Amino acid sequence: MTGIQLHMAKLWYAANASNWKLADYELHEISETADAVAALKVSRNDIDISDEIKKALGPRITALQQSITGENITGFTDSYKAALNACNGCHDSAGYPFIHIIQPSSPPVTNQLWGEYQP
Repeated sequence: MTGIQLHMAKLWYAANASNWKLADYELHEISETADAVAALKVSRNDIDISDEIKKALGPRITALQQSITGENITGFTDSYKAALNACNGCHDSAGYPFIHIIQPSSPPVTNQLWGEYQP
């Protein structure tokens, strides 16, 4: 889950720098990680996390992909907030309301170019 959190933060900064290729890459990483969690068949507090992650994130990943493909920052922002709400809803239902993910306020790494690289 920490991997998803990191990729979500990187996704935020990529999209806000209009680096849609990087945003697409980070979204793909989120989707792959969600698939890996789903394959683990993990349950916590009688909640099937592996099942819930696909239900919670699947439609949000689709909406994020549409906004990235369309290079639509407003749609992206709305979809991003919906994805965070879905994650937090799953945390709440699994008994972990103290894990509450928010929109990042500073870059998760300091050694990455967020805008498009121009060689």
